Amino acid sequence: MCLMMCGAATQAETRLALVIDQVGYSGNLSPLPGARQEADQVVGSLQKTGFQITRVHSATRPQLDTAFRDFRRQVSANPGAVVFIYYTGHGIRDAGSDTNDNYLLGVEADISVASDLTAYGVQLQNLTQQFSQTGASVVIFVLDACRTTPTLGKAGTKGLAPVSAAANTLVAYSTGAGDVADVGVYAPVLAEEMLKPGQDVIQLFSNVQKKVAAKTSRKQLPWSNNLIYSDICLVSCQGEQMAGPLPVDAQKAYEDGRKAETAGDYGAALTFYEQGCTAGNMRGCYNLASLYFKGTGVAQNKALAFSLYQKSCDGAFGVACRFLGFSYQDGTNLPKDYTRAFALLEKGCNLKDQDSCAHLAYQYMFGLGVPKDDARAYALYDSACKTGVMYACENQGRMHEWGSGLPKDMIKARSLYQYACDRKYPSACVALALTYGDTPGLTDREKTEFPVARKVALQKGCDLGYPVACDGLRK
Repeated sequence: MCLMMCGAATQAETRLALVIDQVGYSGNLSPLPGARQEADQVVGSLQKTGFQITRVHSATRPQLDTAFRDFRRQVSANPGAVVFIYYTGHGIRDAGSDTNDNYLLGVEADISVASDLTAYGVQLQNLTQQFSQTGASVVIFVLDACRTTPTLGKAGTKGLAPVSAAANTLVAYSTGAGDVADVGVYAPVLAEEMLKPGQDVIQLFSNVQKKVAAKTSRKQLPWSNNLIYSDICLVSCQGEQMAGPLPVDAQKAYEDGRKAETAGDYGAALTFYEQGCTAGNMRGCYNLASLYFKGTGVAQNKALAFSLYQKSCDGAFGVACRFLGFSYQDGTNLPKDYTRAFALLEKGCNLKDQDSCAHLAYQYMFGLGVPKDDARAYALYDSACKTGVMYACENQGRMHEWGSGLPKDMIKARSLYQYACDRKYPSACVALALTYGDTPGLTDREKTEFPVARKVALQKGCDLGYPVACDGLRK
């Protein structure tokens, strides 16, 4: 859930918008990849008409509840606000109920019987009543939600049914009652009409209805239920041209995202990062990708995350190149591909990301996707180690211990392992401990000192939470 403060608000009243796009359905409902683009089009027009926007992407039922609750409270804190709520996703009506209720469905929805609707859906009639009590001057619900859904017989019917609009409320539907709307038809027309001066919202939605009907040869017939009795114009009731949107400060959006993420407000962080990324801040793209990758504050979407990591890397943010490169090198989140890993890590290294240099050195060290080159590996490890990359220090120590392209030197190896261990890199503590093993040729002094040194190193690694070190202590 995301809060985005943007747009050139020249109007006197506060304008608040909630935009929900339900893309990643994972139950028995089909995904709606076009929903994100539909929402983006509407958001663009809302920004230009001065709305403060809360964006929600691919929300589960509990996340929808939270989004509506938080937004309702925001509206209540701004009496007289103009409120615009746009939902694009799956919607279904319960034809078996006395009230013919409509439900907006979370992305986890698995609908087989009528009782699933209340488990996975938010009831539309309740929403309209709740927002009518917020003190808003006008509330506009736009439901681009009449998608194909599972058939439940009489109990569940595709499309949405009319709901009673509360006072000062307009509820707009992207197609007729009980019908199914096509993706990508309604939103572009709505977004275009929202920017036209000289019409109030009633005229606006009337024009949308006519244009969508004409565009689809009357196969899709939008309509609205209106209880607004005042002239509310999104641009101007007089018809003068509207000023363009204020440019987004990409760096500020990124910094605001960082502050929000640090405070645990992941929804706001998501939106600010998205703003920053769109405006060209590649750190914003990277942090946005990380939220999607981890599923923090948004439904997990690794495919989208990796596309954002790639955008960040293409935009010369070396850390993103490293993440992608290591993912191909490791093979956990992407198919193992040393050639692609090498290219990405080399780019990250050239962009001065020393962690990329360390992972690049690993490929030179073992000849992965590139001819083995110990000298090049050592030079890269050395450079990265000196800038604080402890992984590089540990592997540099291994090259001394193993004699990889240089004479074996246990003293130098231990020194590097100790350096990394002291700086809280636990696997280096284990590597250090292993050099104090009971090997042939030890002096009497070494036979006394080595077990103690080994235990100290393992204890430090264990204290740092490294299970391998703890296991070593028990042996």
